[in-house]
Amino acid sequence: MLRRFFPFSRNAQPGTAWALTLATLFLVMPSCRDAWVAPTLFSGRNVDANPNRLPDPSTLTVSAFVDYEPAPAGRIVIVAARNETAAFELRLRPQRAIVGLNIRCAPLVHDWNGSGDSNESDATTLNADCSRLHPVRLDRWPGWHIRYIEPADRVPNVYDVAVPIDAPVGGLPDNALAGQEFRVLGEFAIPHDAAPGTYAGRIEFLAAADRLGSMPIELHVLSVTIPADRPVNARVDLDIRSIIRHLTPANAIQDAQTGAESEAGRALANAVRLLESHRVTPVLSGFMPAIKLDRDGQLSADWSDFDALVGPFIDPHGPAALRSEFALHWDDMVDRTTSPLPTGGDPVESAAIGLVNAFAEHFAARGWIETLTLELPTVRSPDEFEHLVALARPLRDLDPRVRVGSDTSWHETPANFAAALDQRGVSEIIDVWSPPARFCDPHLRRAGLVIAMRLDQPPYTGTLDVRAPPAFTRVIPWQALRYDVTTLYAGSAVHWPPAGKRASPQDCAEFDPANLLYPGRPFGLDRPLASRRLKTLRRGVEDVALAEPLLRSDRVSAVNSLLNALSSYAFTDACRHHLDDPRPCAWPFDNTLWTLARRLLLDNSSIAAHAGTPADDSPSLQRNLRWLGLQTMTDFIELTAESVQLRPTRDPGIHRVECTVRIENRSAIPVSGTVAFTDLPLGWSAVEPSSDVSPISTKQNPGRKSGAESPNASSIVGPVDPGQFRRVTLLADAPSLARNANGVIRLAVVFDRTGGSSIREHIRLAIVAARPIQSPIVLDADLADWTTGGNTAGDFLSIAHRSRRATDPLPPPVASDDTQCYVACDDSRIYFGFRCSTNAPPPNAAVRRNDVRYADGIPADGDLVEILIDPERIGTHTPNDVYYAVVRRDGTAVFTRGVARDGSDYRTWNADIRYAVGERDGAWIAEIGIPRDAFLQPDPRAVIWGLNLTRFDAQSQTYTSWSGAAFNAHDPASFGHLMLPLR
Repeated sequence: MLRRFFPFSRNAQPGTAWALTLATLFLVMPSCRDAWVAPTLFSGRNVDANPNRLPDPSTLTVSAFVDYEPAPAGRIVIVAARNETAAFELRLRPQRAIVGLNIRCAPLVHDWNGSGDSNESDATTLNADCSRLHPVRLDRWPGWHIRYIEPADRVPNVYDVAVPIDAPVGGLPDNALAGQEFRVLGEFAIPHDAAPGTYAGRIEFLAAADRLGSMPIELHVLSVTIPADRPVNARVDLDIRSIIRHLTPANAIQDAQTGAESEAGRALANAVRLLESHRVTPVLSGFMPAIKLDRDGQLSADWSDFDALVGPFIDPHGPAALRSEFALHWDDMVDRTTSPLPTGGDPVESAAIGLVNAFAEHFAARGWIETLTLELPTVRSPDEFEHLVALARPLRDLDPRVRVGSDTSWHETPANFAAALDQRGVSEIIDVWSPPARFCDPHLRRAGLVIAMRLDQPPYTGTLDVRAPPAFTRVIPWQALRYDVTTLYAGSAVHWPPAGKRASPQDCAEFDPANLLYPGRPFGLDRPLASRRLKTLRRGVEDVALAEPLLRSDRVSAVNSLLNALSSYAFTDACRHHLDDPRPCAWPFDNTLWTLARRLLLDNSSIAAHAGTPADDSPSLQRNLRWLGLQTMTDFIELTAESVQLRPTRDPGIHRVECTVRIENRSAIPVSGTVAFTDLPLGWSAVEPSSDVSPISTKQNPGRKSGAESPNASSIVGPVDPGQFRRVTLLADAPSLARNANGVIRLAVVFDRTGGSSIREHIRLAIVAARPIQSPIVLDADLADWTTGGNTAGDFLSIAHRSRRATDPLPPPVASDDTQCYVACDDSRIYFGFRCSTNAPPPNAAVRRNDVRYADGIPADGDLVEILIDPERIGTHTPNDVYYAVVRRDGTAVFTRGVARDGSDYRTWNADIRYAVGERDGAWIAEIGIPRDAFLQPDPRAVIWGLNLTRFDAQSQTYTSWSGAAFNAHDPASFGHLMLPLR
């Protein structure tokens, strides 16, 4: 139940209407947005007399994009700095069959005098590198995707594989079919010494030898240079074995063809060069020297092949474009030293330590020692950590120039985890600590321990997963900048299928969706191919390279504003109450905002580089409009209902509604105001909160007791600083609980922002009453014997509550397939009858499980329903004590105390629970009967229990909840209510 509101959207303050009008014009009118660009039609040698003649739309339709945003119709305009890569995308759709479809991007010619003419003697040109983007097909979605991306926003075909248009296979086709879409990515690598100014040219669209039309392209290079130094060093693993296995026709290791000029060497050089060109540091691994043991049991290594293949890439004096690092992974050491040595302790570990020592000695002798990192084994529990410490100490005694890293973490609170690291002297044995970001609390860093950023999953970090929108990748370097992290680990670039398996792009994406490179052999190439995500990551790195110098100048406030707009939190800051209780993603999904932020970075970099004078001719009004546009798009408040609970009162005819709302400031300035119920149902009355109920100071009414009725009871909120939040508890007394046919009462809360607009959020109070029955329900997967009316829970909502603006008043979407649950009870049992509409065929009954698998907190076991019951309604945010029942469509079930997900505390629920599952008339049915004495209820008079009902639909891959809980349907504080008759 989440919504974003913009202060200018409605009820704006006087004096802001003109600003909104100007900002809106800037954001929606390309001609205004690029008004500073002279609209000259270039007539130089590379442009014909009519550059705006696009192809006839009845033959070929052309759409252009810059930074994922649609370009103005009929032209491409790019603004860029020196030493960066500027890119555009074309989407071509033939309306009839075209033979020999092709494009030709003429070199962009520098327009020295602004007239459009270029002098042949001093002409400077920029050439485009064009690739065709191929899609990978996606049909499965990870848990974080289900949590944050609504089904309507999913993109099943992701154009991610960049294949050169002149590739033997997969370039532009000889025969293009009508209606088939082709996407072409063009890139200009702008030299660091390029002359500032406008470069102009055109893109021609061809059919064999015939010219269909053309589109002008203008590249405006500012006199701003992206520094060569990388403020954020993005490191990726490059497994040499995968490179050789998939990019060479034979196994080069076995054939000893490992020299720098061998096929293996050329393939590795292509991969390293490709990553370096995208501002990513390759970290080589997976290639070992030949290991031997002599008669005395002493380890020796033959370094000849290793030095010939790997040496050129880790030599500090080698070419910069091929410079890499090398990582030793402990598991690889153990795998290569299975023959024990006659030493004390674990013989395999002793041999592995000996091999690490051999690496250190050899690298030191060759002058490569600074490039060597030792990655310790991953530990996932405190008990295993003791062994890690004992193992690491002799490794730490090796050459101190060898960096020792660890991604150790376990399911623990950040404070306890950091304390455990300190108690074990981690800073003495580990140089770089890089656990998954959810375990990395930036406020608990310890002296002597360097923190690196290891990618996790949203919202703790962005992701390189191919199923993520572009913003999820572009935000990664910004998150590192926010937390002052200089190194981030982006995983493996070539985690491709093993030997003997197919390795098409589709195969690689299915094997590991986070691969940044694809093998080129399916396209007739002996080199790897870049993913579109790698290019998006480069864009983020280049953004941060522009922003980082500004932090050391008088433009620091501008960078902080952008940081708040693009990445206001990450790491452990991205959880609410515990690590399995995530907040919304802290970055905008809208590409428009990212494009605007980059333009503002260029503005500020230009001004800072020229002592307050912009290097381009962009008027100050245009720059101010851009800032106003950013403020308009990001100045909002999130108002979220975290919990809506019924509480008993002294009057048995009155229920007290306790609603906890969260006010989060996502604007650039502190906010304050008042929050209160509005438009309460007839007969309801607001109650003045007690001082010990609300964490925010309350508006006191002299002469009234705390907790008394008040028609305008409200809480004062503020000031709330940018990026911070407050929780407020509102109270109302309800003499009646009239709910709709789905067991829902709709309420509303309003936040009156001081000096701003009012913000309104709909609240969902879910209540279902168990119908008392005299005879037990027959559990036969047939709902014909159920009596309904007042005992129905329905209108299940997706947990993927998208943040919406005030201009989008729609409530969270209802699941595509209807779900209803009927509840009844007799003296011995509580019965639940689910009817889950579906058109999907029944599952394979041969595949059955007796447990539940989760992906990021989302069940991933096919069609199922969940029942979560909290009889005591304590309202804690951890599901460790709830009663949990899962029934699958395939007829299996799981019953536990506590939600049985990884890292959570749960135990078997031993109770005589009976159930039946079947198929009926376009739906699958589940009936469950739970003994009433199976609950350890301290107060037998309690008639209201906490309840949530959920459904996971495997066909649509949607996870829906009756209580309307956002992001975390297992949080007891977000449960609805089950009303039981007195026994």
